[in-house]
Amino acid sequence: MLAGAELQASGGRAVCITLAERGALLCTPTGAQHIASRSVAGPTDAVGAGDAFMAALTAALCAGAEEHEAVELGNLAASITVAQVGTTGSANCVQLLGGVEA
Repeated sequence: MLAGAELQASGGRAVCITLAERGALLCTPTGAQHIASRSVAGPTDAVGAGDAFMAALTAALCAGAEEHEAVELGNLAASITVAQVGTTGSANCVQLLGGVEA
């Protein structure tokens, strides 16, 4: 947490550190917030999880989401992606919308 806070303070902008199955740490000028991941039942495959997280985070921020909302969407996309064992690709729009509504 200290490293994220120091990096945020040095650059003045929000910093997000992914923590694999533990979620992500969002450091902003107002403090640090742990954003838990979504639980995934059954076997998992981490391939593509980071890419899915970053894609969803970036899309959410570009659409005007608050930083914590964007991180939550990134966590959702990553959780959907890791549950797709043995497949290439990441969460699609239908899966994301289903997860947001859940």
